[in-house]
Amino acid sequence: MGGFFPIFDKIRFFEGRAAMTQKSFSSMHGIALPKTRESYPLNIGGVDTLVAHCSDPRFQEAFQLFILEELELKPGSYDPIVIPGASQLLTFADSFPKFASGFTRSMEFLVKAHHLKRTVIIMHEDCLWYSEFVPKFVTRHMNPRDRQISDLLKTKKLIEEKFPRQMQIEMFYASIQPPDRVTFSEIKEGK
Repeated sequence: MGGFFPIFDKIRFFEGRAAMTQKSFSSMHGIALPKTRESYPLNIGGVDTLVAHCSDPRFQEAFQLFILEELELKPGSYDPIVIPGASQLLTFADSFPKFASGFTRSMEFLVKAHHLKRTVIIMHEDCLWYSEFVPKFVTRHMNPRDRQISDLLKTKKLIEEKFPRQMQIEMFYASIQPPDRVTFSEIKEGK
């Protein structure tokens, strides 16, 4: 076959599934693959929701619990986009078209490939993206929370323009409740 990855040329495929076992792969290539559990769950159901939230590790547990318990979305039942600043990159289309384009292309692919009907965007208090990165490039000075709410509303409009078919868009803001709790508030237009 002579492909780019010669190791794959040696793997036999039968009806679209790899026929090589871990043992035969290891003996053929002299590579010891790490032992893993026998199997892991695979979600074979469809998804209809995209969830975009920030990558700040302090909030991940709260985000996952909120998504599961409040939004009633189990792991594997939605498409996640996890990046600093959540969807804020969409609002940088004029200043950073490549950033915005990358996010837009990813979202566009997921919406079309998975026939998504719902988008959830979650931003949070004390976001380093908004306190350290955004002020370097945005001349209109606002406090970070007001900027985030403004960007959420702008993102909603951009999504509605990009995907003119009916797309339910939900926006949330995660607030810190000292010493170690997080609460979520839904953001609606005009509030």
